[in-house]
Amino acid sequence: MNHSVHHTLVNFIWNVADDVLRDIYVRGKYRDVILPMIVIRRLDVLLEDSKEDVLKRHQYLEELKIPPEDQVQALEEAAGYSFYNISPFTLQSLPVARAFRSRDARPASVSGAGGRRRSPVAGRPNRATGVSR
Repeated sequence: MNHSVHHTLVNFIWNVADDVLRDIYVRGKYRDVILPMIVIRRLDVLLEDSKEDVLKRHQYLEELKIPPEDQVQALEEAAGYSFYNISPFTLQSLPVARAFRSRDARPASVSGAGGRRRSPVAGRPNRATGVSR
């Protein structure tokens, strides 16, 4: 990856953090959310191709009443990695992910001042203070 592409990706990630996490986390704490989510997304991408196979194998093993601790090797083989995900969800299929993906399709009236998009959690009370955003 060349420096220009890397710089563009880094800026994109931190701009998303600014748009979505502002007023929820102190700016210096973004990395506590962004970096783990990048790792989780990367694992999710790795497992996408084998997701259906893993789910079918898991269902089959459950029907045979194989205990979870004895399913590990079969599920790792189905995933093709030493880790797997038996959740029917992926990050892309979660309702919150659909909300984030549809942000760009919203009318301009939803954007905040200066063309910045409103946080998808706008109007929810801040957990720490109870005050609506």
